[in-house]
Amino acid sequence: AFFLPIPCPLQMALLRPALLALALTLTAPRALASDLDNQSYWFGFLLGSGITVCELYKIGLLTRSDADDWLKELFKTDPDVPRVSIRKAKDQLAGDRDYRNCPLPK
Repeated sequence: AFFLPIPCPLQMALLRPALLALALTLTAPRALASDLDNQSYWFGFLLGSGITVCELYKIGLLTRSDADDWLKELFKTDPDVPRVSIRKAKDQLAGDRDYRNCPLPK
């Protein structure tokens, strides 16, 4: 696992609002989905999340094993997520030359 050392209180004070916003964003997807087309919402959510993991792996902030674990969890079958959205997001990532080395699940 990768841990970012935070040596000073100023950095922690600057990170706190970002961490709070991230926590709120991660807990809100299902509430937001009711206002959007369900398949489009989940496609965008999965694709954006997959790109983030692949970029972190590409620049060395995630190990291949960690990226593999994140992507398997992200793209696992969930009854609340349309399968077509999962398939299309994975296909989009797999077809992007920038992420050909990213450990996408089969």
